[in-house]
Amino acid sequence: MLQEALTKYNEIIKGKQFSFAGRIRVNMGNIYYNQQKYSAAIKMYKMALDILPSTSKEMRYKITKNIGHCYVKLGQFHDAIGHYEQILKGSPDHKTAYNLIICLYATGDKMRMKDCFTSMITNPL
Repeated sequence: MLQEALTKYNEIIKGKQFSFAGRIRVNMGNIYYNQQKYSAAIKMYKMALDILPSTSKEMRYKITKNIGHCYVKLGQFHDAIGHYEQILKGSPDHKTAYNLIICLYATGDKMRMKDCFTSMITNPL
């Protein structure tokens, strides 16, 4: 019933009566991701980032990671790299570092791949 959920979410957002519009946009992005509509998911995630306050750092990093995953699915590795690097600057974790290494490998950037791997194994994330 994903389409029904999207319809209801759109109704709620158009009404502008719901204070958690950012969270609804994230949910819509997740539905589009599951439907393999990655461009639409990216659009929703970016709209959510525009709404969320800058104080919600962890949520912003999670959304940014989702955007990176969408770019990987679309084969747009350079865009994914930018998003993964942004996450590693603020909230580093091994999964994101690993995803970054894979994207760097896909683009043939051996030097940055080596630097990322070295950083990953020498610095606890």
